[in-house]
Amino acid sequence: SSHESPSPFSSVCSTLAPKLGRRMKRGALGLSLGLCLFTLGARAEAALGAPAKGVAEKSALVTNSSDALDAFAGMTINPGATTKAACAKLSVLKEKFEGQLSTSEASLEKERNVYETRICEGLGCEQDKTKRERSQAEWAHVQGTFQDEQARFHKLLDKIEDLIEEAPFRRCPEFEGYLAKKRQLQQGEKLMDDQQAKSL
Repeated sequence: SSHESPSPFSSVCSTLAPKLGRRMKRGALGLSLGLCLFTLGARAEAALGAPAKGVAEKSALVTNSSDALDAFAGMTINPGATTKAACAKLSVLKEKFEGQLSTSEASLEKERNVYETRICEGLGCEQDKTKRERSQAEWAHVQGTFQDEQARFHKLLDKIEDLIEEAPFRRCPEFEGYLAKKRQLQQGEKLMDDQQAKSL
């Protein structure tokens, strides 16, 4: 219910989250912070598993998920069960965001095909000017909505990308293979850039 009082975990998270910078000095992860991590991760995972019906709901879902990712940032986590749980939750979030981004992109292309002949001019296009202009306005709104949604997902994925490049997450088994392939690709691109630069 929207009238429910905040949980104790919410208070812990709201107190600790602003203090979690990427350059946070060494320190053990306390019980309160561990509970905060598990709670935020679980909430984001649960929220992402439920389809959002409207634009406002989707925006709120992404905002909540962004807050959850902020709680991961710069955390100093000792090896053990807490680290394994954090790695697993971050991996789940990455997969879900990537999946939702792909779904959004596919949905935009589907809408683009629907509106293609409704908004163009000429042979095979809508000949009624009033209908065409109405469709053009609708398409502008649809396109803008999807672009905003995808920009939010890209922002979240960028956050995750930053997180898994740093300790302790770069040592997660879930990301070791991905990061190794990413390094190989970056090295290949650098070699190509260097060769092109030499040929100029």
